[in-house]
Amino acid sequence: MKVPLGWAREFAPADLDVEELSDLLTHRGVKVEGSFELNEFAALSGEDLHLLRIFVLAEGRIRDMEAPLGLSYPTIRVRLKALRERVAARLPAGAPARGTAPAASARPKVNAVDEILGRLEAGELSFEQAMELVKKAKR
Repeated sequence: MKVPLGWAREFAPADLDVEELSDLLTHRGVKVEGSFELNEFAALSGEDLHLLRIFVLAEGRIRDMEAPLGLSYPTIRVRLKALRERVAARLPAGAPARGTAPAASARPKVNAVDEILGRLEAGELSFEQAMELVKKAKR
């Protein structure tokens, strides 16, 4: 039977690496076979996965993470920076470096209105400027 690594981690100490976890489960009567390729997220602790989960649910807005985590903005930033470093350390060779944008062909297509709304949300445009650009884009 195959089980997700995250499920197995619920029954074992979170600080074990994958090989140690496999040994522990084997000694408890669970047989683990096969070759496994794990991504950089598979070895994250439960605490890191929770932080990442809240980050995704808050759509990356740190201020929206404060209440669910019960932490201050600066504390969340420090924890996200540490998480980024842990994930980056596990990236496979040849993976894009931090801050490297994917190739244009790999990026999802964004229509003009979505781009304008993104710029408005980022504070790059005023409401009036955004409305003018949306009107022009609709023509």
